Amino acid sequence: MISIIESVISEFRQCFSRDAAFSWFSIVIFGLIIRFDHHGISSIVRWLMLDPACYDPMPRFFRAYSRESEELLKHWTRTAVSRYPLITFNGRPLLIGDGIKITKESSKTPGVKSLRQDSENSGKGEHIKGHHFGYVGLGGVLKLDLIRYLLN
Repeated sequence: MISIIESVISEFRQCFSRDAAFSWFSIVIFGLIIRFDHHGISSIVRWLMLDPACYDPMPRFFRAYSRESEELLKHWTRTAVSRYPLITFNGRPLLIGDGIKITKESSKTPGVKSLRQDSENSGKGEHIKGHHFGYVGLGGVLKLDLIRYLLN
């Protein structure tokens, strides 16, 4: 598994103008893969058992000019499609999506909006104030196998 991850990450070397930035990219990706909690950069430092001194330079990686976010996204899309063939439906790629609504008490918090409650519970109000987190992914062979596994 590590060799597969390493081969995928190594394909991104061309997206970085500096070796140090690519090294930080590799560390961040491995950290995001193995962490079990979602406490930001401190999770990556903790789960990779890095020296605590690594915490300070890591936020700079996310603001660095040594990489282009758009170029990384384009390269990721090309890599994912080349490694895992897309599932098409009537000639169009299958999209898989999911989301979650998280209530917030304050209406002044950035990003808080009125959301329609989808719950079948009659004790809950029809609308809530909160954040909506969602994602959409391309349906590939790997995801389809995972869906089949989860449904069985």
